[in-house]
Amino acid sequence: MPQLSYREYLDFLSGPNTTQKKVVRSLVLATFIGMFTITGLLSAAFFYYTKTIQPQIAAADFIQTTSVGFISTKQSLNDVLSTFQVAGEKVSVIDNLQNNQNAQEGFFVDLADKQKLLEKIRLTKQNVQFQKSMLQKEAVPPVFQNLTRDLINYYSQSEELLGQTEKNHQFFKDMLLALGSDFYLPILSDDSVWKSKDPQKVLAYYEDKKAKAQNALTNIARLSPQPDFKDYYNDEVAYLELFVNLSSDITSTLKLKQEQKPDEAEPLEQAYQKLINAKTKNSEIAANLLAEKEKLLVLNENLDRFASVRFQANSLESRIKDESVKFEGAKGPIQPLMKYFRSTFMTS
Repeated sequence: MPQLSYREYLDFLSGPNTTQKKVVRSLVLATFIGMFTITGLLSAAFFYYTKTIQPQIAAADFIQTTSVGFISTKQSLNDVLSTFQVAGEKVSVIDNLQNNQNAQEGFFVDLADKQKLLEKIRLTKQNVQFQKSMLQKEAVPPVFQNLTRDLINYYSQSEELLGQTEKNHQFFKDMLLALGSDFYLPILSDDSVWKSKDPQKVLAYYEDKKAKAQNALTNIARLSPQPDFKDYYNDEVAYLELFVNLSSDITSTLKLKQEQKPDEAEPLEQAYQKLINAKTKNSEIAANLLAEKEKLLVLNENLDRFASVRFQANSLESRIKDESVKFEGAKGPIQPLMKYFRSTFMTS
């Protein structure tokens, strides 16, 4: 063991000198001040984050999500309107073929188109309902309260309008199925049957068609038209009743056995004249039916029907763009801080 001198022994017993004590106290104080300063800086940073950065992040996320949902809904509505345009053009083309016996094929084309249109309307309505529900559940930044209220109102009106449009087109589809392919267009005869000049063929045709027309009337009677389509419904009923009455007249004329007078037309000729007389009334009915179908499907009519929500959509789109630009300009200078604080405080 090393030997201590007497002086060293006395220094050991007296402990650290005053200078050493001051150094130790200074180090302790500096450590305490440093820890307090770091804690204060972190607290200040967290306060700045919660009061400035976090609202910016929340607002940025909100306007981005809202914008995407709004654009999706607006595009869906435009797609529905585009479908109306195509369907309306087909209605005009098919109805112009009502004297063509191959026009029955238009029934199946029209039925498929109506089903596609109904599916598109339903999908669009579901999208509107989803966007509305998301907005109602989401925490809305104070700066976007007014915009959110107007968006919810826009979605509500769009949902209501799409719901009514869906009912209208479902009714027309039900009418189409009730009529069947035989009475899809207001046609009173088959030219090939008359050209055969065979009374028995003519008789068989109208007996068969009369039974089908009566069945169609029974099917239609089960439907309940809305006030806007009462005229269309009544015109379809009038057409079928006209066909039933005409069929009764023609079949009774052809079945009537009587001695033909020299100046009297043959039964087949008499039956044909009844058809000619009925066509005058049928032309009026056909014109009314075409007008009613176009009213439902033609683009201009539907643009008018959707005018209010289209106007709202344009206004909201402009406001969303303005808010997005305003927000992007505000967050630009603090973008590095936002990135830092997002990774620091929002990473689990």
